[in-house]
Amino acid sequence: MDRYSYALRQPATADEIETIKRNRSLAFLKTKHFDAALSDTGFPNFNTKPPEKALFRAAEALYHLERYTECCEVLELLRTNFPHNSQGLVALDRARGRCLEQKTGAYNFKQLQAKAEKLQPPHLDHATYIGPVEIKQAKSKGRGLFVTKAVKAGDLLFCEKAFSCAYTNESATGGNEGGSKVTLLLNPETNQGFLGGQADLIKTIVQKLYRNPSLAPAFTTLYHGTYKGVTTPAVDTESIVDT
Repeated sequence: MDRYSYALRQPATADEIETIKRNRSLAFLKTKHFDAALSDTGFPNFNTKPPEKALFRAAEALYHLERYTECCEVLELLRTNFPHNSQGLVALDRARGRCLEQKTGAYNFKQLQAKAEKLQPPHLDHATYIGPVEIKQAKSKGRGLFVTKAVKAGDLLFCEKAFSCAYTNESATGGNEGGSKVTLLLNPETNQGFLGGQADLIKTIVQKLYRNPSLAPAFTTLYHGTYKGVTTPAVDTESIVDT
């Protein structure tokens, strides 16, 4: 990525700049910098004849940012302009599935459970559904979850995808022997430490927030007691993650 960024600081034509950004967007995708990858594709201000790679990479970034409706719109544009792109058709079908889940909560939970049992780590590719519920203040009791309409037993109120997760294979033989790795995080200021899955989870959350600042509100608006977080989101274009 640094090489592409360096190239963008050199004299270049408009076409050369566009090509360099498209290539850098792929590098950003591979390192999970989805915000930056999306920016380099030109989204949402595509020209009248957007390049095939720019559309596909924009759709991929939007998908990983869980912006499924916009992802479908870009993939529809890709299908119109490049009807022979088979990968685009597969991606569109997948994105439509996420849109349906996001809007209706149409999940096959038995199928999800069966699939998760076969995967290590058990990561599933599905969307969050927020149904007839809302968060609001409950007078002196702080924030609470309230339904927005009458519901009955068995109604799905919400099904939220984890912001981040860490998987520790406790059944692995040998413990720390045989080269298996265990993450250890130490805080010298508080003399506290975190080991294993908890340390992995802290690390993955921080990396996700650092790489994709647009996702931060989903995490920073969670309940955090009386703690006062930082108010400056970035310094010298670099994201600040308050840990």
